[in-house]
Amino acid sequence: LPPGRTPQRSAMSKAKKALLQELGQTHLFDGWGSKPSAADESRFYKQIEDLDASYPGGLKAYVDNGRKLLADSKAGVNPLEGWTPSVPVGE
Repeated sequence: LPPGRTPQRSAMSKAKKALLQELGQTHLFDGWGSKPSAADESRFYKQIEDLDASYPGGLKAYVDNGRKLLADSKAGVNPLEGWTPSVPVGE
């Protein structure tokens, strides 16, 4: 293992990379060219792990929601259809 990588971290990175591939998000690491430094790779996968843990439903839900929003936008769907803005009454 590269310096700074634990077996658990390496296995987690492989799992997240596989998930990103499954979700069609390989463009996130395809441009790395040569092998990134262990620190850069660790930072990247830490961000991915944090997003997966913090977004309701994880990475899959995040990507699915993004795709739905883009498709709706392309189709001209207005997510605020029927909503009327109003100014609250102040004190």
